[in-house]
Amino acid sequence: MIKKYIFKDEERLQSDLISEDRGAILYLYDSMYVSAQKWIGQNGGNIDDAKDVFQESIIVLLNKMKSNDFRTAKGNLRNYFFGIIKFKWFEILKKESKNPQVEFQNDRYSDFEMIAMEDSDEMRLSDIVTKEFNQLKDDCKNLLKLFFVDLFSTKKVGELLGFKEDYVRIKKMRCLQYLRESVINSIEYKHEFK
Repeated sequence: MIKKYIFKDEERLQSDLISEDRGAILYLYDSMYVSAQKWIGQNGGNIDDAKDVFQESIIVLLNKMKSNDFRTAKGNLRNYFFGIIKFKWFEILKKESKNPQVEFQNDRYSDFEMIAMEDSDEMRLSDIVTKEFNQLKDDCKNLLKLFFVDLFSTKKVGELLGFKEDYVRIKKMRCLQYLRESVINSIEYKHEFK
């Protein structure tokens, strides 16, 4: 019997995952699978697809964590892992598409979440986005977390915050625009990418 994993901090979880601690892997499954299944379902997949993609993504994450070039912003492992899931699912969709050049633009998370890619530039950008996100006003942070961490629909976010859906959509768009501008105008972004 596997002892229940007690999450203490991000650094410890990463260490336990690197050593392939079964409790840590099950913790990752327990804390992320439902969100992954929901997201894959919203993007054309089914339960079996979600199971396969989740398992493949765990393998990718573990291999990436064991490599020397792994790094993620502190407290950002969940977003990094979710980015791997998204990347894996879009790879499958592109392979199944009759037109391999298809771009999947309907991804409602792509403006915010950290996309897990091999390229170190992507990870540096992820760090900058995380830093700038943490500088947002609380109302924007809370709204965006409800969308991109808790994965709630616009309707549900409106219910939770006591706003109409139209207002929530506009507020989300404004918060994302403010985040984009903050990232682009940050010293780190200008230094790294311009």
